[in-house]
Amino acid sequence: MDAHKFDAEFAHDVRRSNEATHKVLVGIAACEKERHFVVLGFGSIYDWLIKRHKFSESAAHRRVQASRLLALVPEEKFTRGDVNLTTLTQVATVVRKEEKRTGQRMTKEAKKELVAKIQ
Repeated sequence: MDAHKFDAEFAHDVRRSNEATHKVLVGIAACEKERHFVVLGFGSIYDWLIKRHKFSESAAHRRVQASRLLALVPEEKFTRGDVNLTTLTQVATVVRKEEKRTGQRMTKEAKKELVAKIQ
């Protein structure tokens, strides 16, 4: 396979991977919102991801944090790779530190501004 064809196929695979990650994050957000994990016998969204779906603790944590910010990101920006799991996790870390520093919850608008800065 020549380099150009390889690159085109790889780009397609990356896009599919981004779409799959987006779908997983949407699923986590839905499970948490509807509390499906409780009906399924788990004590938390983390337990459901770790015990049922075999994520490591750190992978589960990153995905839950990212899923909570996902609503602030248009889907196409995620599937294009402009925003990804890593960048959402970084924003979640900044939000958590800022909320701890100020003792106040950050507004949705402020979170959205943070997400916009990393795009």
